[in-house]
Amino acid sequence: MRLEAYTVDWQKEFHRVKQDILNSTPIQENRIEHIGSTVIKDMVAKPILCAEIIKLFKNPSSTNGAG
Repeated sequence: MRLEAYTVDWQKEFHRVKQDILNSTPIQENRIEHIGSTVIKDMVAKPILCAEIIKLFKNPSSTNGAG
């Protein structure tokens, strides 16, 4: 496992990826989050960006087969 010192490049890369997602999908900007250790300043981390896309369902029961 390779670890690296924090770099602002991780945040820049996340914003580039986020913009690609926004340009390619109907996902709203506030639904895309940068998560994981590369978010934390001054923390040594694996140099792998993690993003979370939050999906809200109009009818939650439709996600469990009940509706």
